[in-house]
Amino acid sequence: MKILGIVAEYNPLHNGHIHHINCAKKITKAEITIAAISGNFAQRGLPSKINKYDKTELALKNGIDIVIEIPTFYSTASAEYFSNYSVKLLEKSGINALAFGAEHTNIEKLIEISKNLINETVKFKSDLKSNLKRGLNFPKARENALIVDKGILNRPNNILAIEYLKHLPKHIKPYLIERNQNLTSATKIGELLKDENWNEVRKAVPQNTFEKLKNNKLVTLNDFSQLFHYNFKNAENIFDLNIELYNRIKKSKSFLLEDLVAEITCKNYTKTRIQRAIVHTILNIKAENIDFEIPFVRVLGFKQEKQSYLKAIKKNIKIITNIKNENHTLIEKEIYISDIFYGATGKRNNIEYKFPIVL
Repeated sequence: MKILGIVAEYNPLHNGHIHHINCAKKITKAEITIAAISGNFAQRGLPSKINKYDKTELALKNGIDIVIEIPTFYSTASAEYFSNYSVKLLEKSGINALAFGAEHTNIEKLIEISKNLINETVKFKSDLKSNLKRGLNFPKARENALIVDKGILNRPNNILAIEYLKHLPKHIKPYLIERNQNLTSATKIGELLKDENWNEVRKAVPQNTFEKLKNNKLVTLNDFSQLFHYNFKNAENIFDLNIELYNRIKKSKSFLLEDLVAEITCKNYTKTRIQRAIVHTILNIKAENIDFEIPFVRVLGFKQEKQSYLKAIKKNIKIITNIKNENHTLIEKEIYISDIFYGATGKRNNIEYKFPIVL
């Protein structure tokens, strides 16, 4: 049986995602498609544009059979940590195929780069160190040290693809789905949402996504400004917040977080890097929380006809569909994180205790 895995944020689910899902299912001839998705906070260190249960519903209505959650500890982490945990989570869920998109269309080249990063040579390490000393940022320094085609390691989906390949077990076959460059990206949709350009948003997403976006408050980083500054006063051992970045933030006079990020972004600290440190401070995610263990798979939703598959994999991994009686640290933290997210939406967080969505 072909079990296809997809790592996604669906932030929001748009026409490009529909293209990816349809192509992946066609190429792999998958009988079951499982999406591991980020929850209420995303990998670039930003709140999700749609809450995780709405994202789950949209995924199930647009071609996904089972939706599982990437815990926020990892969904807001760097590409390496995000990809490592996501691949392990899908492996525990029984996949034997993984489909992903990238800006680069040659999967063999991406596999070659991933192997070179796994088996770093002395020359690579020396060149990387030298490039960093010259003042290059890490992606550019690494790209130069690998001597790869210009721009490959500066594109976000290429980076994620390479990280998936680094951590992918041999029994899981990778499939590269070429991105349709004519479709509007999630980043561009985010800009359209801020400008309230609903006519253009409508063109970029399926109708059910459009309705979710139109009927819910758009949560932004600025909504958490007060909480961030309160937590920052006592920040200790926060994941991704080193002493240099801590001092840069401390010197800033900006209160609104988007202004703060713009003020302190520089060559050594990219916008995304800073946003992750800020979100980890808001959510009080500490370095010791990260261990890459997979104690369970939390199911956010599934199609009724695929329930038998979930019952079958319970032999290999604990499956959680209702958190009411669960007391694991990851679950307790997700409840806390959801409280913070839903507080910004003006809604109560009783949704976190609901049963998974079943279609």
